[in-house]
Amino acid sequence: MIETRRLRYLVTAARSGSFRATAKLFDVNPSSVSRQIRQLEYELGVALFIRHSSGVAPTLAGHRMAETARKFMEQFVMSSEGYRVKNIHTEPQAQSTANYGDSARDYPGHSFLYPVHCA
Repeated sequence: MIETRRLRYLVTAARSGSFRATAKLFDVNPSSVSRQIRQLEYELGVALFIRHSSGVAPTLAGHRMAETARKFMEQFVMSSEGYRVKNIHTEPQAQSTANYGDSARDYPGHSFLYPVHCA
């Protein structure tokens, strides 16, 4: 199963052209972003980025995967927001102590893929 964290890193790095900038946006170490992207590449069996001294550039597969991931995650957020609004007054709310860390509520609106705008 592909982790949403990896997809967020993929989309942000493809847009910013930098693992370092991606790491800064998500407040993690750049080596963590690089490792997560490498793991995603391994899982998918394809190179997603060309790495060079001035940053990274998505391969064709990386560009396509980033776009697919962005659309998927935006659709998920829109669906979950619609469900939450629709059912907030009609269904009892279950109490859970689980903390999955990737809640759509952690990322207001649809900008959750990009904590700040990357040029």
